[in-house]
Amino acid sequence: MTAFRPLRGKRLRAFVPAFCCLIIFFDGYDVSVFGATAPELLKYPQWDLDAAEVGGIASLGLIGLLLGALLCGFATDLLGRKRMVIFCTSWFSVFMLACAAAPTSELFGLFRFLGGVGLGGVIPVCIALAVGFMNNQQQILG
Repeated sequence: MTAFRPLRGKRLRAFVPAFCCLIIFFDGYDVSVFGATAPELLKYPQWDLDAAEVGGIASLGLIGLLLGALLCGFATDLLGRKRMVIFCTSWFSVFMLACAAAPTSELFGLFRFLGGVGLGGVIPVCIALAVGFMNNQQQILG
């Protein structure tokens, strides 16, 4: 049986930026999924939402992104990039799953906001972490 070998050198330099890109991919996926489901939210009879309310829910997610980007920069200085990537990724994952189970439109909006905080935090932290693992030539190209 082969023992687990930790990533080092070139493999680590390739893995970390790729993993960070995968995490950031989920931000775009989240926005796309909300855009695709917005028409269905308008038709959902239990919530009885109009276009302005659906737009307000979308805005809550973006306000969360802004707040997360602002707050997580300070937290990253205190806790470190790796911990913040793990924390923010876990945070937005939990709240995006909570969005799927939200029983009311108010809770759905709250979960979108809280998930946005995690997404807003993970984006700049992932970019900084990925750049830190690139060699100088790759940093120039990026």
